[in-house]
Amino acid sequence: MILALILSLITTSFAWGEVYYVDPKNSVASDLNLGTLNLPWKTIQKAAEVAVAGDTVYVKNSIYRERIEVKNSGTSYERMITFQALGNNVIIKGSDMVTNWTLWKDKIWKRENWPVNSQQVFIDGIPLDQIGGNRWFSPHRLPAKGKGVDDLTSGSFYYDEQKKILYVRLKDGGNPNHHVVEASVRPLLFLLRDKNFIKLSGFKFMHSNTIAFIKTGWPCVSISGNNCIIENNEVSWCDFGGLGATGNSLIVRNNVSNYNGNSGMGFSGHNIQLESNVTNYNNYRGFNMNWHAGGIKSVQLKNSVINHHTAVGNNGPGIWCDGDCDDVTISAARVYGNSGNGIFYEISKRGLIINNIVYENAGNGIYISASESCKVFNNLLYANKRGLVLHGVPRKGHVLKNNLAENNILVDNIEVDIVVARLVPEVVDNRTDYNLFYQRRGKLQLKFGHDQIYQSLDNWVSRTGYDTHSVIEDPKFVDVEKYDFHLVIGSPAIGKGNPNSLVQEDFDGVSRDSTKEDIGPYKFKLNRAQQQ
Repeated sequence: MILALILSLITTSFAWGEVYYVDPKNSVASDLNLGTLNLPWKTIQKAAEVAVAGDTVYVKNSIYRERIEVKNSGTSYERMITFQALGNNVIIKGSDMVTNWTLWKDKIWKRENWPVNSQQVFIDGIPLDQIGGNRWFSPHRLPAKGKGVDDLTSGSFYYDEQKKILYVRLKDGGNPNHHVVEASVRPLLFLLRDKNFIKLSGFKFMHSNTIAFIKTGWPCVSISGNNCIIENNEVSWCDFGGLGATGNSLIVRNNVSNYNGNSGMGFSGHNIQLESNVTNYNNYRGFNMNWHAGGIKSVQLKNSVINHHTAVGNNGPGIWCDGDCDDVTISAARVYGNSGNGIFYEISKRGLIINNIVYENAGNGIYISASESCKVFNNLLYANKRGLVLHGVPRKGHVLKNNLAENNILVDNIEVDIVVARLVPEVVDNRTDYNLFYQRRGKLQLKFGHDQIYQSLDNWVSRTGYDTHSVIEDPKFVDVEKYDFHLVIGSPAIGKGNPNSLVQEDFDGVSRDSTKEDIGPYKFKLNRAQQQ
C-alpha cells in the first residue's frame, strides 16, 4: 500500500509538471532566478529554454522586445508545454525604440549608425510608408515607392543600407524626438523548429522584420511541429506574414491576425483545424496579390478544416488554397470587401466549400481554378465583381473536372453570375444546379468560356445543360442592406435545394433537413417577429 501511494505521488507530480512565471516588472525579476511567482524570470526566452513536457509558463503583462525559440517538446496532450499569457497586454515586439534623431534637411530627420534594414517604422504606433522597396522582393513582388532619400514624402521612411542611416519624414513634418518611434529589427518572434505538443495562448505579437533576413518571407509566429495548439493570440503589423504553421494535427482557434504586411495566416500539413480565426486588412504594404497576399494563403494543406473564419478588407484574396491542397473544407466563413477573390481554390483537389457568406469582393466571389472534385454547396454570393467561377484553364499539368456547385444563392454580382470553362480535354464533368439567381438592378449574366454570355436561364440550360433545376427569383432576405441574409417566410430558397449528406448544418450550426434542403447558407427558421 505504501509503495502504491509513493508511485501515485510520483506519477501525479510528473503529470503536473512545473509552473514558471515571467514578470519583468517585478523588481527582483532575473533570468538567474528559479522562475517562481516571487522570483520570476525576466524574459520569455529563458522559460522557452527551460520548460519541458508538462510544464506551464505564465507570462505577465509587459512589452517584451525579444525573439522566442522553444527548445523542447511536450509528449502528449496531457503533457504539453504551455505558454499562457496572464492578462490582455502581454506584447512581444520585434521593434526597438529609435532615439537621437538629427535634422537632415527639409523636415527629413536621420538616425545614423542604425545597423538593421528595418522594413517597418512606426510613429506612435502608426506605420510610415517605406521608400525604396526591398532588395529581394522589389520591384515585382513588392513594387517600390521611390528609390532613395530624395523621394521621401510626408509620412514615409527610407533606410540607406550602405551608410547605415535611417531617415524619416513625419506626416506633420515634426520632430521624431518628440514621438515614440519604433523600427522593426527582429525577424521571427515566436519559433518552433520541429517541436510537438506546444500550446501558445493569449499573446500579442507585432513589428517583425523577416524579409530583411529571409528571402522567401516568413510569418512572425512560425510553427513547425505536430499536435500543437495555437489559440487566442493577436498578430498584427508584421512585415510579411502574421501566423504560419507547417505540421500535422494542429489546432488553431480564436486568433486574430490583422494589418500584416503581406498576409494574415498560412498553413501546410495534414489535419489542421482552423476554427473562428480572423484575418482582416492584410497586405497593407502592397505586395503583388497575384503572387502571395491576403487573409489566408495555404499550400499543400490536406485533410483540414477552415471553419467560421472571417476575412475582411484584405489587399488580396480572403481565403486562398494554392497548390496541391487536398480535402480541405472551408465552411461558414464570412468573406467580404477584399481586393482579390473571396474564396480561391487553385490547382488543388477535393475542396468542400459550404455555407459561406461571400460578398462585395473585387474579384471572384468563389473561384475554383484548375482544380478537381470540388463541391461548392449552400453559399451566398452577393455583389462580387463575379459570382462563381469554374475556370483557370488551360494550365499545364492541371485539369478542371468533376466539380459540382449546388444550392448557392447568387445576387447582384456585377459583371457575371457564373463562369464555367468551355469543354476541352482538360475540362470535363463540371456541373452547376439547384442555384438561385437574382439581379435587383442589372441583368443575369451566365458565361460559358470567356466570351459566350447568356442572359436567359432557359438558353443557358438548353445550350450547356447546367442549372436545370435553378431559378431566378428574389431570395427574400431579412435585410440585405444590413447584410442579414437569413431567409424570411415565402422565400423561394426554402425547400428548393438538393439535399446531400455533406452539408449537415447551416452557417449558424442549425441541423439541416436530410430530405428537404434550403438553398443558401442559412436554413429557414422563424424568428419571434415572424411568429407574431
